[in-house]
Amino acid sequence: PSGGQNTGARQNFAPFHIPYIPEVAHVAMALPVDAPGLIGRAADAFHQGCVRGVQKENARLWIDLYPANDPETERAAYESALANDAQFIIGPMSKSGVRAVLEKHPNAPVPTILLQPPPPESAGGENHFIMTLDSARESSALAQLLQNAGQNRAVVVALQSPIGRRQADAFANAWRKAAGEPPRMFSIGADSEAANEDFRAMFKAFKKQTESESALSDPPPPPAVFLAGDSEFARRARSYLPARYPAYAASVARAAEDGPAALQLEGMRFLEVPWLADPLRADFGDAAAGSLAERRFFALGVDACRAALHAADWSAVGNGWTFYGASGTFTLRDNEFRRVGMLAEYRDGRAAAVVDDADDDAADDDDADGDSQ
Repeated sequence: PSGGQNTGARQNFAPFHIPYIPEVAHVAMALPVDAPGLIGRAADAFHQGCVRGVQKENARLWIDLYPANDPETERAAYESALANDAQFIIGPMSKSGVRAVLEKHPNAPVPTILLQPPPPESAGGENHFIMTLDSARESSALAQLLQNAGQNRAVVVALQSPIGRRQADAFANAWRKAAGEPPRMFSIGADSEAANEDFRAMFKAFKKQTESESALSDPPPPPAVFLAGDSEFARRARSYLPARYPAYAASVARAAEDGPAALQLEGMRFLEVPWLADPLRADFGDAAAGSLAERRFFALGVDACRAALHAADWSAVGNGWTFYGASGTFTLRDNEFRRVGMLAEYRDGRAAAVVDDADDDAADDDDADGDSQ
């Protein structure tokens, strides 16, 4: 298969070159499954997803799990996998664990899939690959997707927090690269008082722009608004936008549950793991429980082990190798499996996959056929 979306240039890594990878029969996983809280549960879900993905392909793959509970033990787990002659390593999963491994092993002796983006100052070797759910990568992918759909104006509304700034920078950089000019930016303070003032100023600016454009004989379509932040921020920001302005976000802006609390996100679109956006397309719809984050990591685990199974293929093809996974469509570019999820939106307080016009027409045809029988 071919295709896929470019989710932004990779920085500070060696020039792209994949050594030949023979058929993989032994995978080691250095994962913080013993860590407390969400990261431990997400790591366990990832491991379970890997096992289920291999089983579903009826493949033979020996999987060794090396448990960890913090960055240093993630590095130690990685080194244990090397000592035990693993052919292929998946992990670490935490950002600190990735940093610790790259500092000690800048040139991996075996193919290694890192589950978090490396820090900017780290340099990885030709055997390091990235496969991640990182929301900044999602933000870049979303900017490219909007450009491909013909959107020519964008606005970024960003929470002044680490996650908000990373998402905003990623979206803005990808938009600037594709459109030749940066999107309009609104920064929203993290504390309540500053946020109130910033939201009011943004609302006035949008109102003024809407009034001036509506007076034109041929008013332009409204800009796409990217909400950079978490779900709570997205709910609040959405309420300050004119109803006609389409809102977009990364998957972390999705509410933890559908229902009344999600009604404030009505119409917002975001990129999501396909089987969480459209259960009818799910390969593993009944396989994972827990939070949205845990289910997303389950899907990523499916895809990481499937990638390992097909390593000989993608090492031969190199740039442009694409596969359609449980957590999205992946295209290999410069040692990174760049992921694009499925576009979903909120309708009546529930998140669901966006249905394009062709799907609508097909549904209408099906209804007509049913009525005629």
